[in-house]
Amino acid sequence: MQAGAPCLQVAATMGKTVFILDRDPQNSRRLGDLLTLNGYASRTLADFQSLETQLLQSACLAVILNIDSIQPDRHRIRRLQAHHPGLYILCVSEKSFHPQLKDMIQEHIYACLKKPVDGEELVFWLKSIEKN
Repeated sequence: MQAGAPCLQVAATMGKTVFILDRDPQNSRRLGDLLTLNGYASRTLADFQSLETQLLQSACLAVILNIDSIQPDRHRIRRLQAHHPGLYILCVSEKSFHPQLKDMIQEHIYACLKKPVDGEELVFWLKSIEKN
């Protein structure tokens, strides 16, 4: 994998998939390991196009987006959710405040988690999504 290239990992459990989109391979690996420790299998995809393909082929539980490495694109997120109603997006960031994302957080982002991501908190949000 090239340095700085998007790194998208996939974790599957109970027939649904969690996609992790992150340009930081170390963070992506940490999230993948965290999911594995909590009963999720994982694999890596290359980019948003692969994400869109996988969303057509796999039942999706959630997408985890590292907004420190990939600035969310409102139009892309809106299009993904239009094509995949019920798509849950969790963001992870080192920052706890993102005023520039206020509208996206209100409309498109289910939860924002602070890095380093706590395993119990991540599992809480995934179980919450499963109940919806």
